[in-house]
Amino acid sequence: MFRDSRYAGSWTELTERLDSEATVARWAAIEPALAGAETVADILDRWSDEATKFATLSALIRLAAAEGERDDDALLLVLHLTSSLALMLAARFHDLGDQLLDTVVSALALTVREYRLDRWRGPVVDTLYWRTREAILAELRPKSRYSPEFVQIPTDDERLSRAADAESYRHWTQSAVDFEDLADWATYRGVEQAEIDFLVELEVERRQYRSSANERVAARCGVTERTLLRRRARVLAELRALAPAYLADVA
Repeated sequence: MFRDSRYAGSWTELTERLDSEATVARWAAIEPALAGAETVADILDRWSDEATKFATLSALIRLAAAEGERDDDALLLVLHLTSSLALMLAARFHDLGDQLLDTVVSALALTVREYRLDRWRGPVVDTLYWRTREAILAELRPKSRYSPEFVQIPTDDERLSRAADAESYRHWTQSAVDFEDLADWATYRGVEQAEIDFLVELEVERRQYRSSANERVAARCGVTERTLLRRRARVLAELRALAPAYLADVA
């Protein structure tokens, strides 16, 4: 939950208002996923349970969406429940501006309002992340989206500091993938973080030490080079299998 009331209002005041006005019970009568819930505490219990977490969030998003009930309190509750996602995005793009969390929360709220039942596919948190990310980039990187003559593209440290003509930008977007974004997305889809970290470590070693890289990493991991290469092949195969879904999400 947000500790600062500037972003989604006071959490304490919100919960007190929802409970005193029996709002959760009213929502439960509309959304089957919330059936039986009467207080915010009931919502939090379902949110903390992996079996009901995403169904609960989806129900709240439908209540908050413009095509649903357009419930402002449901929107505020969604923003508080997904505060960790907002903080992660703000940290991810910290170099793009000051007070970025304001922009992130606004983009997240807009994403929830624009929820379309007939178009959203896949895990709801994944969709929130990628659609909010897209909205942030549209707000903060307008030249890379709209200018036909001049754009800015991220350098290796992801700072928007190098100018390029449109042809260079097209080549960059067609030939490179932001691995950090891909890694974040892959972990959301179930790839173990330890496997991502292993792959990064191995590829960094390969760039620096080339032929001796496999031996060095294998020694640190306490395995043979053959086992190391099998693990690398397994992780890459897992990422390749997810590639079509990733490209569809970021398109």
